[in-house]
Amino acid sequence: MPERDRIAEPWGARTPYDAGEPWPVRRDMFLEPGLTEADVDAWVPSASILHSNGDGLDIAVREGRIVGVRGRAADRVNHGRLGPKDLFGWQANHDPDRLTRPLIRRGGRLEETDWDTAMDAAAGRTKELLEEAGPSSIGFYTSGQLFLEEYYTLALIGHGGIGTSHMDGNTRLCTATAAAALKESFACDGQPGSYADVDHADVIAVYGHNMAETQTVLWSRARGAAEDGRRHARAGPHEHRVEAGGGGRARHAGRPGRPRAGGPRTAGRRPMKHVAMAIRELHRAENDLAGALLEVGDRHRGEHELYHVGRDLAAWSGRHAEELAGIGGRHGLELDPAPGKRGAVLDTARRESEDLFGRDGNPELAVLSDLRQIHRMAAGVSLDWEVLSQTAQALQLRELLRLAEACHPETLRQLRWANAALKENAAQIMVSA
Repeated sequence: MPERDRIAEPWGARTPYDAGEPWPVRRDMFLEPGLTEADVDAWVPSASILHSNGDGLDIAVREGRIVGVRGRAADRVNHGRLGPKDLFGWQANHDPDRLTRPLIRRGGRLEETDWDTAMDAAAGRTKELLEEAGPSSIGFYTSGQLFLEEYYTLALIGHGGIGTSHMDGNTRLCTATAAAALKESFACDGQPGSYADVDHADVIAVYGHNMAETQTVLWSRARGAAEDGRRHARAGPHEHRVEAGGGGRARHAGRPGRPRAGGPRTAGRRPMKHVAMAIRELHRAENDLAGALLEVGDRHRGEHELYHVGRDLAAWSGRHAEELAGIGGRHGLELDPAPGKRGAVLDTARRESEDLFGRDGNPELAVLSDLRQIHRMAAGVSLDWEVLSQTAQALQLRELLRLAEACHPETLRQLRWANAALKENAAQIMVSA
């Protein structure tokens, strides 16, 4: 057993280090009682798939059975450390309730069978569905606990073999909020930093994330960094494990992103002129997007989702433009709330995209061309809202900030819809066109 109770103290022994120094190695290990490293027949390299930290570990094998794990000291993510799930989760492989043979439903009851029979049943029913209703009759909803090679193989089967566009997994749903926040903040759903940044940070701010409980190895790294006087800050509505013995000197950072009391409440003429320019540009962009969405719906009236959803999304942009026109009047602007002339924006975009999609007039390629342009326009509108929101926040223009907080999330939904529609249609259209 580990020397410490790693359930009561999931972070393990402290390993303090100074700013700029490498995080010290601490190799954690847990083997079946009575076994030592010398009793292990082989160590198989792997990684933790029970959480999102990706800790490198080696699996101990003896007589064909998993008998333990140890952290990989050379791994750049965990430097040998393992959390409670890493250390103890492997024991579930030996649970007597674990399924070891496939089940098949006969007469409403699940019965054990052999692998050949089970695979023949799955493949046979898949062929029937393909012949009766086509590829879209089959969907995949997968686990989040697979390796990259397995996801690649699954995509080959689903997209390349069967041809379905209905593929989803828990990997998307369980990180949807984090990905959306990253895209809104940094225009990319990949993290802009790395774990190694902890080694150099002066302050570690934790917003809405209880790192001490949910990513124990990463918290061990942050806790070690705090030993030399660097501080932790956390912000959120809940009490964190940080204050309950997680180590480090934590403080509550309050609500992020709000002006401090006593900050500037007035602005000079030049900043206000810039605000008016930002409102005018965003009003133009929302009007263009509304007109483009209406035109796409009319042009592809036979595509029911494009028509009906497109009109609904156009109404959002129309309302945004109307509200911007109202608030623009209080900034000395005269703005027309009605959507601008339809057709000109997409016609220009279509000419620009002919090099990519060709000039043969294929209506299916036109769908991709229009969706691509809608996505680009919505992305531009989203950036304009971000600029206006940050400006309003800095100048404490509360009315404008409330408008941005109400409208920007709808723009992001427009952007996600265009992206999802492109992903759903691209492969089938490009391959069959």
